Amino acid sequence: MKSKTKITLLSVLVLMVAVALYLFYSIGNRTPSQDSGKRYNVVIIVSDALRQDVVGCYGGVARTPNIDWLASNGIRFENSYSTSPWTSPSAVSMFTGNYATSYAYSREGRSKKNPASTKTEDLYVPQIYVPHSEYLLAESLKDLGYVTGMQNENVNASLHNNLQGLDSIPQHEPSKQTADSINTIIGGGLYDSWNESKAYWDSFYFLRHLLDIDAEKSFFVAHWILDPHSPYSPVEKFASKIVVDESKLPVPKHFYWTKKYDRSQCTPPEQKFIRDLYIAEVESMDERVGFVLEVLRHKKLLDNTYVVFTSDHGEQFGEHGLYEHGGHGIGCHYYEVLMRVPLIIAGPGLPRDKRVTQKVTLLGLMPTLKDLLGVEYGNEMQGHSFRPLFEGDAMEIKYLYFDDVQEHDQTDALIESSYKLITLKNGGFELYELIADPREEINFASRNPKMVQSMIQKILTIRDENAQRRARNLAALGDSLDLRSEQEKRIILKKLKALGYVN
Repeated sequence: MKSKTKITLLSVLVLMVAVALYLFYSIGNRTPSQDSGKRYNVVIIVSDALRQDVVGCYGGVARTPNIDWLASNGIRFENSYSTSPWTSPSAVSMFTGNYATSYAYSREGRSKKNPASTKTEDLYVPQIYVPHSEYLLAESLKDLGYVTGMQNENVNASLHNNLQGLDSIPQHEPSKQTADSINTIIGGGLYDSWNESKAYWDSFYFLRHLLDIDAEKSFFVAHWILDPHSPYSPVEKFASKIVVDESKLPVPKHFYWTKKYDRSQCTPPEQKFIRDLYIAEVESMDERVGFVLEVLRHKKLLDNTYVVFTSDHGEQFGEHGLYEHGGHGIGCHYYEVLMRVPLIIAGPGLPRDKRVTQKVTLLGLMPTLKDLLGVEYGNEMQGHSFRPLFEGDAMEIKYLYFDDVQEHDQTDALIESSYKLITLKNGGFELYELIADPREEINFASRNPKMVQSMIQKILTIRDENAQRRARNLAALGDSLDLRSEQEKRIILKKLKALGYVN
């Protein structure tokens, strides 16, 4: 009995020491330094729900001249992946450099009686808890005197304390003089569409923020563009290019970009039209990317600014009988069309028109920018910098791991060489050979149990590491796991309903 007590006390002591060390390194070492001569700027553009294979420079049908220009002047990753199939966990990994499941998270919602009515309302918003003690790259740069800011069009990207250090960009009504000035700088285009779409207003706010930054200041800013997230509602100048025989559509064509509907029940002509709407919205998004590049040219900052273009996940158009990308993890999967995303990085000292074939995930984005900017501070990220790939060296990336904080049919996944293993909630597996079977149509898990066993062991190792990190992060959170008030949750819920995530 005494032996068991000693073991228990020893275990508690070890846990306390581990937590103390974690808190020391995550809270105590908050004094960043930067290599001299590396005061470059960073602009990150995230296009929501963008499949890699539709973008022009990736061989897609969408006309994306601005994204293509960026690729021809920078580094294009041809095998780049998100870490998760929907926004929340992907955004957490993208901006922290850590897997979403390495943080505390909640799966269960809770209902509360609305005193203003007889209804019981679900006030639950899925949440991943990045502790305030986590010292992120944006915070370190802000402490070094950088101007930071983010224009975010998807509430899911900012729910989890993962954007610490990024200030919200002010959204004031523009004067005609300011609007005229910006429209002149970007060569027109903004006025054409901003009365139709809030998206173009969001672009205006971001462009004005870029223009207003003092010339003597370095900056780290991000623009999360919601397009081409569903419902696909391109502005008229892009929608008008779609050729469609309306007599073959059972409802007026505007129905398809204003309503949520069961895509699996749509006819082939409807499916083609919906796909065309998506492509049109991609092209509209590309125009907005072009606005940002024009402002950087106007300020003569392109040669001193790292520009990153990527997406949080892809989109499904009938592959495996699936559509869109699910909502809050429901209906999400780890198939290639959801996981492969564009990733382009251009900027000072980087090669031009370089193609990187090495498989990478966005877990390495913040470590890469930290490396390029020469910033040092006490933070241990799970991702690793891509910088060796820029210089022609190989990186030892043995496998890629994908996770999600929500329960659905597919639990997590791993790519090793050209093989992908997907673990299923029911304990089963899907195993695909991606070169011979890029559409992932032939599951040969039952025929290759040794490979399944080898790959699942790697998954279990990562799960264990994430569980240990999650325990430390939970300890760092203290007593409170609720970062939002009930009023904030109602506002968020309203935004989520507008995006189609919540019914």
